[in-house]
Amino acid sequence: MASDPQIKNSNVDVLIIGAGPAGVIAADWLARFTKYGVKTRVVDKRSHKVFTGQADGLNPRSIEMFQSFNIANKIVSEANPMNEVCFWAPNESHGGIERGRRIPDTIPGISRYVQSVLHQGRIERHILDDMNEKSNGTMKIERGVLPETLEVNEELCQDDNAYPVKVGIRQLSEEESRPKLGSKNGEVESGLYKSNLVKDEDDDVEFKPDVPVGDREIINAKYVIGADGAHSWVRRQLGFKMQGEGSDFVWGVVDGVPITNFPDIRCRAAIHSNAGSMMIIPREGSLVRLYIQLNLQVDEGGHVDRSLITPKMLMDQAKAVFHPYSIEIPDIMWYTGYQVGQRLTSEYAKNDRVFIAGDACHTHSPKAGQGMNASMADTYNLCWKIGHVLAGHAPRSILKTYESERRPFAEHLIMNDAQLAKLFSGKPLSSAELNELGVDMKDFENILERGISFFLGTSIEYFNSTATANGRDGRLSSKQELAKNIPVGQRFPSHQVVSQFDGRHYHLVDTMFADGQFTIVLFAGNMDKQVNRQRLQTIAQRLDSDDGVVSKYTPKDRQRDGVIDVKTVHCGGRTNIEVHEFPQPTIYPPGTYNKLYVDDVSYHAGHGEAYKNYDISKEDGAVVVVRPDHFVGLVTSLDGAGMDDVDKYFSGLLKTVPAEQRNSAKDIKVIPQPKV
Repeated sequence: MASDPQIKNSNVDVLIIGAGPAGVIAADWLARFTKYGVKTRVVDKRSHKVFTGQADGLNPRSIEMFQSFNIANKIVSEANPMNEVCFWAPNESHGGIERGRRIPDTIPGISRYVQSVLHQGRIERHILDDMNEKSNGTMKIERGVLPETLEVNEELCQDDNAYPVKVGIRQLSEEESRPKLGSKNGEVESGLYKSNLVKDEDDDVEFKPDVPVGDREIINAKYVIGADGAHSWVRRQLGFKMQGEGSDFVWGVVDGVPITNFPDIRCRAAIHSNAGSMMIIPREGSLVRLYIQLNLQVDEGGHVDRSLITPKMLMDQAKAVFHPYSIEIPDIMWYTGYQVGQRLTSEYAKNDRVFIAGDACHTHSPKAGQGMNASMADTYNLCWKIGHVLAGHAPRSILKTYESERRPFAEHLIMNDAQLAKLFSGKPLSSAELNELGVDMKDFENILERGISFFLGTSIEYFNSTATANGRDGRLSSKQELAKNIPVGQRFPSHQVVSQFDGRHYHLVDTMFADGQFTIVLFAGNMDKQVNRQRLQTIAQRLDSDDGVVSKYTPKDRQRDGVIDVKTVHCGGRTNIEVHEFPQPTIYPPGTYNKLYVDDVSYHAGHGEAYKNYDISKEDGAVVVVRPDHFVGLVTSLDGAGMDDVDKYFSGLLKTVPAEQRNSAKDIKVIPQPKV
């Protein structure tokens, strides 16, 4: 990249390219590290956020993620929860459709949240508001900015203080930065320009050379995140290839308020008919989204004539599928079309300096509602790691766990999606045709039901990772038998506990809002027994030591709980022990009231039965290490050997702070116990 003194040069820790779901989650995570001096910029070639169409499905895990950012209530209050899935198939006597089974849309008890639907633009708005708050107004989306060049200086990649990635950007005019729509039928907004019916090489066509060129800048970055969608510019610059296959299945999508006599219009409905297949997604307010299978031919190049996809064509097909029921959508708000295909990138990162995430890594059909959820989960996994590296807490080796954790998930997602897409698009078989090529409706219902746990996002397991102590490939082993229902490598399940201080009930995970910390949860057992009190005292002495894990990995200029937090959950009677009887200062830091909890009855919400639900012995207890993304890193014993395990776990993930620079418990003023 030639140096031009007329072009501005700037340095930044992280440059995020793309402000869709993956990009804004990345930004919101990194906003939490601005307190450590981490500087992040976000650029997006769109001149505005999403207004119509696009993704809308939220699985429970994504809402749990929002809750970790403390924005779930805002999003859930606007979203439409989906409670039921209804299956419809052809009636062999009259040829129309009839309802078969009904099942819950979310497995009862798997999460306190259910699958929900909300327009992507509103979701992004809440995330961006949080980013602005957490960065104290220092971060914003720089819109209408086009990246033009990207270079990685591999000689600098091993230098933690270097800026090895150069990205050239250009400020676009308003005209350049607004995508040209595939078509406009009356006042209906077409989403064809954002569908996968647009080829990669068409993606930059809207930026015409006769439009005046704006200011240019060279950004020197320590890290770059390409969250710029399925036609990712970043991916193409890196030479990464999308591997997989398309299909001949073409689907259309329509958003609007329907007038219909179909009884399940406010349920998620999977419809197979003799005229084709359809999925109904009830959205916020009275909106409904229809996914409609289209009878369109795919040419030899694997492409479809987009001009054929019109609102009339989509609604004619929808009416045929709905027979004998009727449907009209007087005001279609948005429509699009897409070709079913599953593809996965050949690589996720270049030199662990440039990463790609979201649709830039994996593409699949939207009917399982995984596009936005999987994209956000990618950067939710990645960015706490980048944050800790830039803050000086962790070595760069931790960044390798991004691909080792997220690629297996994407492979599983694509496998499941391919099976589901084939079943959705296949011809339904009558009872007399079950030996022919097509879809047995019972098989379709059973496969969808079995796949729900995965698509809910609550059963994802990070098994191939140094951040997961599961004993594989020579890694540290957990003592899973001590907390059978807290699976190592999966998200930490939440159950109700009660504050030792005021009796207020909380979900345990709500005491761990995402701020970058690891959390050591001490399940201290029954504190009514003196032997268990003494055991906790012994653990506390080790945690208070300058060689204990908290001091060992926390610099002096950080909050004592800024890198590793410690929570205690006991199961004796809350009123049988006083707060001042808990050991100070690491387990009970004076003046801090969010560290001590009890598995006991609350005044207003009953008993959470946390020990029972986690399958933890009230006598033996357990120690659980929860990562900043609320996945379980380690389960071990509440004793000296267990604390050795905790130290071994962190030694592979965090940088040891020199002894003279550690945050010492000795610097915390301990309040003497009262004489009573």
